[in-house]
Amino acid sequence: STLRGTYKRDLNNTTQATVSASLEDRSSLSFNGLPGVILTIPAGNPFSTSPTPTPVSRVLDALPLNRETDSLTGGIGLVVDGFLGDDWRWTLNGNYDRVETDTLSGRGFATTGPFQTRLNANDPGADPYGMLSAGDFVRLSNDTANSVSQVLSTELVLNGDIFDLPAGGISSTFRIGADTRSLDSTSVRSGLTTERSQSRDRFNSQANFSIPIASRRRDVLTALGDLSANFNVGYEELSDFGGLTTLGAGVNWSPVEPLSLNLSYTNEHGAPSISQLNDPTISTPNVPVFDFATNQTVLVTRIDGGNANLNSDNRQVWKAGFNLKPWSETDFRIQSTWTRSLTEDAIAAFPTLTPGLEAALPGRFNRVGGTLVSFDARPLNFERFERQDIRSGFNYSRSFGTPNPAAAPLPGAPGSARPPISGGAPTRVEVRTEGGRPGGGPIRMGGGRGGMGGMQPGQGRFNLSVYHTYRIQDEIVIASGLPVLDLLDGAATGARGGSPRNEIQAQGGVFRNGMGAFVNANWREGTRVDGGTTGPDLNFSDQATLNLNVFIDLNSQTDWVAKFPWLKGARVNLGVQNLFDTRPEVTASAGDTPLNYQPDYLDPQGRVISLTFRKI
Repeated sequence: STLRGTYKRDLNNTTQATVSASLEDRSSLSFNGLPGVILTIPAGNPFSTSPTPTPVSRVLDALPLNRETDSLTGGIGLVVDGFLGDDWRWTLNGNYDRVETDTLSGRGFATTGPFQTRLNANDPGADPYGMLSAGDFVRLSNDTANSVSQVLSTELVLNGDIFDLPAGGISSTFRIGADTRSLDSTSVRSGLTTERSQSRDRFNSQANFSIPIASRRRDVLTALGDLSANFNVGYEELSDFGGLTTLGAGVNWSPVEPLSLNLSYTNEHGAPSISQLNDPTISTPNVPVFDFATNQTVLVTRIDGGNANLNSDNRQVWKAGFNLKPWSETDFRIQSTWTRSLTEDAIAAFPTLTPGLEAALPGRFNRVGGTLVSFDARPLNFERFERQDIRSGFNYSRSFGTPNPAAAPLPGAPGSARPPISGGAPTRVEVRTEGGRPGGGPIRMGGGRGGMGGMQPGQGRFNLSVYHTYRIQDEIVIASGLPVLDLLDGAATGARGGSPRNEIQAQGGVFRNGMGAFVNANWREGTRVDGGTTGPDLNFSDQATLNLNVFIDLNSQTDWVAKFPWLKGARVNLGVQNLFDTRPEVTASAGDTPLNYQPDYLDPQGRVISLTFRKI
């Protein structure tokens, strides 16, 4: 259950304030399979077939192991913003968030107990291969974990033009902020209590500058077209990691009117989150994993939590691209961007189990007699990630319908441009689809004169974008001296295989009179996981998914609002994720599908339908 509220008001003709608060209570119950025990049949026992003690794994006729998770999340925020003169705008943010999570995990039964005692006494009535009852064993105490995360933060943002150059004003953005974070956790595993506490105080500042060099409009160095450079520098001081820096620079150049080129470089240091450092340790039994060493699916114990030994990482990103608008009267743009990123000491979640990973990190895996029984999935530092890709595509947008000034929405109503404070430019109306950022970025129904991007009141707008990503390189080096893991050629970090060489994202939408529909489609090429010398190769099929969202701003339906005034400011959204319920298909070399790669394991939800009602 979730409760949210927002209150906004103008403090004067240049300043406004917004207060928001939210509270969410979430509970979940999951089952982790039937409990199991490992019995030892002594030599000489009536049921023994060996001259030496023999271990036997059995599953009990008992209630399944379960996990109960309860979380309470609350937060309150304040935003105050306004103008300083005609050229500068400021925004002050303040937030407090608190999350408390309790987890209870069943551990099953101890191996020792009345039944094992009877086996040791060679009781002919104690059949280790017969039906076993939970009453013959001692139940283990539950594992528990509690964590409380708190964040108190504030930030001041100031943007405006520093001064004018012949080619235009030097625009700038300054940010200065501070926050304090804490994570206190207590975990009880196998009766052993571990208490951990982590806190972090952070001060951060950042400055961004855009410097115009040449301008056709101002008739400055017109032979160069339009040319500008941008720089950014940032610094943050963390109480537990010291000082970390960010440096970046870029160039934007439009040699001719329809074409613009861009080049940028960023070098950034980042610290692990306190959750990655200090989350409580949680053991999950009976997790199905495919063991390439034995060529079978086994049920193991997965250990999750924080890793206090994580280091900060260093991310370097190079980008080069172009934007082409071939027809001045048509909103059609072609874009392409090459990106190369190198992350050293990369902080990563533990990847999926593969032969290469176990060879690189043997200490993370626990085997008994060659059988995998558990693995440690807490985050870790890789020596480096290195990736390159080219993302290309187009955006097309156009308005339709006959303009009708009477259809203009009321100021402040959904779908309208927000009235400016003290004569500033109207804000842009942005419509995002559910389920993450689409391939071409959010559909922007506003912008431009009148805040509607050329779309007059009463008109609608249509948008289509299609983008293709071609991955040139996607490699991981776990540690010095270890082989490179190529995610494009047999290595994997997730349960859905490696990285697809090709991926296509498409988005289409239509909007008019407060109603709209948007479609997101995604296709990813199949991948392969190399099974090494002992296991089979796994082939992951191509997969296409389609998401649909339909919404209506009831404030635009004047007849409805007149009849039912409480509908004013309301919005209804119907969303369908994975409309055709497609699932990934995995096939081993022999043609079978390992248990934990069955479609329902990889995607338990499939199609998801949601209906949302919101009122402002």
